[in-house]
Amino acid sequence: MKKGFVDISINGAQVAFRTPFSPFFDLIQIFQGLDDGPLFQNNPVDFLAAGLQRKGHPDIWHMDQVLAFSTDEASPVVINGEDIGCNHSHPCGVEMLAPCHGKDCTDIGSLWQDQTGLTWTLMRVMDEDRVLFLSENIGLSLEDYAFASAAVPPLTYISDGLHREPIRPVSQQGGVQLHRSIRHRLRQVFYYKDGLRLPLTGSREGCDQAEICEEFEIINPATVAETLRKNRPAGGYSSPQDLAVGEPMFLYRMTYRILGDGTILCDFDHRLLQNVRLLCYLGIMYQEKCDISNQGIWRCIPKSVPFVHEGVAYDLSIPYNTSASPLPYRFPLTREHWALPDNPPDRQIDFIRGPGGPAFNEGFCTAAFAGGFLPCFDGRPEHRRHHITDAVELAGSRKTYPVFAGGAVNILRETDPDRADGQDPLLFHSLRGVAYKKYFLPSEKSCSQYAVNYEDDAYLYMDFFGDETVSQSFPLPDEVRVAPLELAPSLTWALSSTDLTVSGKKGYAVFRISPA
Repeated sequence: MKKGFVDISINGAQVAFRTPFSPFFDLIQIFQGLDDGPLFQNNPVDFLAAGLQRKGHPDIWHMDQVLAFSTDEASPVVINGEDIGCNHSHPCGVEMLAPCHGKDCTDIGSLWQDQTGLTWTLMRVMDEDRVLFLSENIGLSLEDYAFASAAVPPLTYISDGLHREPIRPVSQQGGVQLHRSIRHRLRQVFYYKDGLRLPLTGSREGCDQAEICEEFEIINPATVAETLRKNRPAGGYSSPQDLAVGEPMFLYRMTYRILGDGTILCDFDHRLLQNVRLLCYLGIMYQEKCDISNQGIWRCIPKSVPFVHEGVAYDLSIPYNTSASPLPYRFPLTREHWALPDNPPDRQIDFIRGPGGPAFNEGFCTAAFAGGFLPCFDGRPEHRRHHITDAVELAGSRKTYPVFAGGAVNILRETDPDRADGQDPLLFHSLRGVAYKKYFLPSEKSCSQYAVNYEDDAYLYMDFFGDETVSQSFPLPDEVRVAPLELAPSLTWALSSTDLTVSGKKGYAVFRISPA
């Protein structure tokens, strides 16, 4: 529970954080997305890379060993059946190949009609032969929207354009993402030092902690076309347009808090702004780590049970070599794969193995990575079990999608049923939780332990993998209370004046350590 330090450096749209890791190495973690980037990308704040750096190196951007590299760990929400937000935009556009169509930026937002009478809006002129269209909303309402996947050509002009010749596509492709779908309200980095919280503009060393604060609105795609027409200047647009226009349906608020020991807390407080069907929120995603020594990435998902898929046996309750035998593709850990029906899996650990034998306990770890949800707010097990059927979705060994909440709009709780502004309280819901990412160095081959600090408490996770009884101790500060939150039947625990000790065989334990 040592506080450590955070060194910080901003370089353009990227920010790097350096924290202690071991007697020989510091940990470097890099985020990107501090600006809008290309017009046709959402460009959210997102994890980019992590690695180890020899202590004393002057360049914070230098890594001696790359532990992970990714461009897609920001988690979208699933609204009306589609991923939207973060890196995803709604796949509702139709790209049409219409050679020599004769349209340009002045025609963006123009309204057209196909041979069935369905109306279409020209969203983007991709080049002299390709255009991107969006159909009118054919769903039941503005919130329960849907769009056509193809037009019946030719398309004839209705309004709001300069070039009125019919459009005669020779081919069409539906499901094209309508970038951008998010509109940022805030992206800023702060650092804490000497009791002050200050905005970061360059580099700082020896900080207590740091934060990246991000807020963006997810746009209802059913409102984009009409907004383009409404905003169209006289004579039409002169350049390609940002499609993140229209009415917001979801407010995404995330604070990435980087602690002095390298833990990253993903503290989210999201709000549903329209009565759309929110089906799922992943909370956080994890890419596969780098196999530095070619000894495999071994993954463990505590509170899961062994299963057989297409004749292959998998047991993720103990470390499993995903490099030697990849996990099933798109395999959900549904309730029958939970060790306890009222306690869904909420974390995973990836072990980056160093040289040794082929078995897990025959080598050592270069590093381990733990990620999951803290048991607070809407992340409490008793809350999640009522609202999710899949705790985790496996996508081979390349990626995992831990599910924070999912199933229906009622996963969101009302925030203020007595709103003074007269608006319908059912249209305003929130989703509150804390996910964590933490690199650490395991001290034992038969078990692992790590602690996650949040506000005044620490959550201590201990996982045991072997069939023989072992003991693991955790040093305690003075004057604290220790409460077991989860304890497998195979484990026992005891307190001394200085330590918490857990003993037993294969199983998991979670403790909350609070000030006395």
